[in-house]
Amino acid sequence: MDAQKSRELIAVLLCLGSVQQAVHGATFSTDNFLVHASSVQLAKGIGLAAESFRRDLAIEWLGYELTTWPDRCTIVAHVNSRLGAQGATTFLTGNRRAWDFSMEVWGSNERVLDSVLPHEVTHTVFATHFGRRLPRWADEGACTTVEDVSERRKHDKLLVRFLKSSRSIAFHQLFAIQEYPDDILPLYSQGYSLSRFLIEQQGKRAFVKFMERGMARGDWLRAIEVQYGYSSFTELQYTWLEWVKEGSPVLAGKRYEASSDQRIAGRSSGHNSRTRQVATRNGSIALDQRSKDGGNLAVNDRPSRAPTSVVADTDGWYSRRYSELRSVPRVHAKSHTRGKPSTSPIADASVPTIRR
Repeated sequence: MDAQKSRELIAVLLCLGSVQQAVHGATFSTDNFLVHASSVQLAKGIGLAAESFRRDLAIEWLGYELTTWPDRCTIVAHVNSRLGAQGATTFLTGNRRAWDFSMEVWGSNERVLDSVLPHEVTHTVFATHFGRRLPRWADEGACTTVEDVSERRKHDKLLVRFLKSSRSIAFHQLFAIQEYPDDILPLYSQGYSLSRFLIEQQGKRAFVKFMERGMARGDWLRAIEVQYGYSSFTELQYTWLEWVKEGSPVLAGKRYEASSDQRIAGRSSGHNSRTRQVATRNGSIALDQRSKDGGNLAVNDRPSRAPTSVVADTDGWYSRRYSELRSVPRVHAKSHTRGKPSTSPIADASVPTIRR
């Protein structure tokens, strides 16, 4: 999202003044959204911003504007400075199309506009284009790349923590995940980092082509090789880890080249038992995969330098959401056709679709 446009949209929403959490007695309609909020001014600001994000993000990712949806996407907005930033989006799919979008957003004025809303709208852009959900890591990861830097920094910090523990996810497992795992935060942080790593090298539209190729036949190894030139999950994993250890630098369209020993290690994954053990033990990965003890995935050293966007730990939405997911039953959207083809709900989130 263009920085100037983002600042202008933030100014629009901030000028609406303080809003009390609670009653959604006001509504505002646009071509594609029906917003419920505590005031007409707030509903209008969010509705216009959602339309702008829908148009601009579709062009950025897909190269074209989406046509008007047959039915408006409902947005229920909870705006209050004391609320943590989060959102949820649900929709139905069938016959290679998605419809019946519904969205709920929470947070301060600024966070709703610069992070929650663009993240959730990007989910709808992808769903409209693909007609079904993306792999979890890619859907959440790519949507997180459009958030404000303050939110993305939290994932950088969490990623380092997960890579120093057994909570990280080996790539061969990451690509196979269809539903949100109980330990959801590593999926978000790794998904965001990997998405950014690939997007940094070839751009957003190439990332969409990669998704199209992988989703067409489910052959992600072939898709990785054709689009990005990596011969295996392990080679991609090794190269990505080297990038993370270097601080996840901006690549600006250039291919990232790992050190020669890492390239050799990555390409030997299919035949070298030590490499295979490092990549798959406990289904996790670590920052230092070159430990003399091939079976020990714990990290004893720090990365060569911290990610470029590391911030202090906060007891924010991430830890709260993790606790909530551990204590509530999974929820699936109910299927209702309203004259449309009968289909199973996308359950585009087991919670349903959640943000971050």
